[in-house]
Amino acid sequence: MEELKKIRRTVTRKKADAPDEVFLTLDANSGLNALSQADSFHRVMGLTGLILTKFDSPARAGFLFPILQQLAIPIKYVGTGEKVGDWQTFDPEGFLDKFLA
Repeated sequence: MEELKKIRRTVTRKKADAPDEVFLTLDANSGLNALSQADSFHRVMGLTGLILTKFDSPARAGFLFPILQQLAIPIKYVGTGEKVGDWQTFDPEGFLDKFLA
């Protein structure tokens, strides 16, 4: 975490209002461990969004609710595969529809 703080300080010296965005990438299979990870990184870096990988089933992403409720970090992008075309902007309404189905 100290190294991340150092990187942020270095970037801020070059551009005062940098960085524009700070994302954390989480594996959709990580479960509630993701909450701990997001909390730790958010405290150090001030996350502006999350990116989820391996998001092939909304059933695996129940851990998002505590992250959204406790940390209020938006989910920006999801990856469902390994190709460039497998990345998409997160659709909260579509996620809820599939999660509750």
